[in-house]
Amino acid sequence: MPYVQRDASGKVSAIFQKPQADAKELLANDHPDIQRFFGGILPQIGQNNSASQLTESDIGLIRVIEDLIDILIDRNILMFTDLPVEAREKILFRKSTREKLSGPTGLIEAEKDIF
Repeated sequence: MPYVQRDASGKVSAIFQKPQADAKELLANDHPDIQRFFGGILPQIGQNNSASQLTESDIGLIRVIEDLIDILIDRNILMFTDLPVEAREKILFRKSTREKLSGPTGLIEAEKDIF
């Protein structure tokens, strides 16, 4: 759920992942004000239309870019600290989230007959 900033007329003027000094209001992803901000177009993954295909392609490309950044850092071509603070925060957040999702949760619970 994003945090929103509103303009003088009350319309959403910016969306943030984290609360900001002027963006503390939290809205659901499907809130009408969020949809209005994106021009009424929020493509759903899995639908068979151009917008959805573009969204799925973007998601795949994001992972490619993350892997490319990792390679450049591993080969000392790019220093992580050379990236803007906002970029570093986003990269670290995604890495942390991926680790949580791919961790060894539920291994024993899935196999009740192990012991």
